[in-house]
Amino acid sequence: MTFQVRVDDSPVYELILSFALYKRPSNIKYLDVGSKWIDHVNNQISPSLRKKLEEKDDIAFIDVACILLEQCPNRDSIEAFLEWLKKPSSGELYELLCPLLVECDTKYLLNIENSRTEFLELIHEWNEQYFKHFPHRLLSERVNSANRLKADLNDSDASVAVVIEKYATGLRIEREDINEVILLPAYHFRPLHTFSFFKDKLFIWYPIRNTGMEEDELLKILKGMADSKRLQILKFLSKEKATFTDVQKEIGGAKGNAHHHLMILRSAGLIRVHLTNEQTYFSTRLCFPDTVKEQLLSFLK
Repeated sequence: MTFQVRVDDSPVYELILSFALYKRPSNIKYLDVGSKWIDHVNNQISPSLRKKLEEKDDIAFIDVACILLEQCPNRDSIEAFLEWLKKPSSGELYELLCPLLVECDTKYLLNIENSRTEFLELIHEWNEQYFKHFPHRLLSERVNSANRLKADLNDSDASVAVVIEKYATGLRIEREDINEVILLPAYHFRPLHTFSFFKDKLFIWYPIRNTGMEEDELLKILKGMADSKRLQILKFLSKEKATFTDVQKEIGGAKGNAHHHLMILRSAGLIRVHLTNEQTYFSTRLCFPDTVKEQLLSFLK
């Protein structure tokens, strides 16, 4: 399996991610920002913007914005990207998107001009009222993380797949139809990764490290192991990779409980996510006992 890898620290990707998280907060309780982040944002944005966002069931254009950003001449400037995105006609937008969409993604091409206009209005207000006030220190941490990843990809004796797994909290790419992987340092979705897949291109938002918060990382690991069901999952997945349905059958109970336990294990970095052509599999990252030992000794000393 071979694919090209690129690291991109454009702030536009973080802008898109934060906007998407506000509209789709289903797993926010497993993230470092936590559920209170929504309240924080609601206190920061205007009532009119909040109402506009609440009235929209979803904003599908969010999903293809990263494809269009790839083709923008100036990806490093949010203002330049938003200005550039105004210019293409509906036919030109179609030509920019179509080569990277498969049949099930053609829904994004419906009413494309109206979708673009709606997205631009909302993302512009989101940038002005929320993202422009995002701490510059955290944007700098994104850049520093991207530079460390580039160095590891260039200098590490480990394979590219191992380096990606290290940064992307256990994501193992096992698809044969991927030609390019774009790695994007992210704050809003940490400690998890998230990704978007289009035809042969995979965008991965990976979490930047919690600098100076090693104790929090240790607590996540210990919390992940502090439950009999989660220990049962770790033991089950240590034998061979398995699907979500396999895990649910193993521990019994409702799908929601299995999902909850897997998300806690993922946020602690204890399990691996295998992205394959068929479906998603999970397995235990057997290196974690050494990680726990190192972090405990470091903390105690």
